[in-house]
Amino acid sequence: MNIVLGGSGTMSSVDLVKVINEVRAEEGKAPLEHADFVKKIKAHPSIDAGKFSGIYVDSANRDQVCYHLPRRECDLMVMSDSRPVQAKVYDRIAALEAGRADPFAMLPPEQRALVQLMCDNVQIKARQAEIEAKQNEQQESIKRIEAKQSAFENGHSFFTAMGFCGLRDIKLSMRDMQRLGRRAGAISRKRGVPIDRVRDARYGMVNSYHEETLAQALNEIHGGM
Repeated sequence: MNIVLGGSGTMSSVDLVKVINEVRAEEGKAPLEHADFVKKIKAHPSIDAGKFSGIYVDSANRDQVCYHLPRRECDLMVMSDSRPVQAKVYDRIAALEAGRADPFAMLPPEQRALVQLMCDNVQIKARQAEIEAKQNEQQESIKRIEAKQSAFENGHSFFTAMGFCGLRDIKLSMRDMQRLGRRAGAISRKRGVPIDRVRDARYGMVNSYHEETLAQALNEIHGGM
């Protein structure tokens, strides 16, 4: 069996010869040799053969020259052939183009059904993952709201590192406030305490932490100051 190597969206000269010979056999004519067809391609004045050249491995496992022709060049090469040849080439090209539009078009019905089922499963799983992600996001939002409500009821709230220092009239350098925020974040993640995001006029969106978490972080890095 010949193995054709070349571009997609084209029909190989090997396949063209096969189609032509199928019709010739029906008409009782001698088969066309691929080597002779290749010579015609090279000699055609309206085909730049070099743009479409490729190779195929013949039945003797030898590399041979072939051409991968787009629709226009295929039509040119069979223009002088009989109408049955032209019709069959046209139908074959149409089938190839349909196969590119639907890569499973040439599969048997049972295989198409299996591939379709696999594709549907992938889409379902992707949708499920999207729903789960949204649900997790909603759950985290609910947790933050509940934590804020609990903090409000207990007289506490959430603050940025800078806001916390301002509330307690603590003077820290920017570097130390960054350390405070990092430590508060580590404590929050370890204990499962939510970390909120608030908009700051100077720095954009910044993290805010529970007041008690910030107090503990401050105590750990500065001994309570």
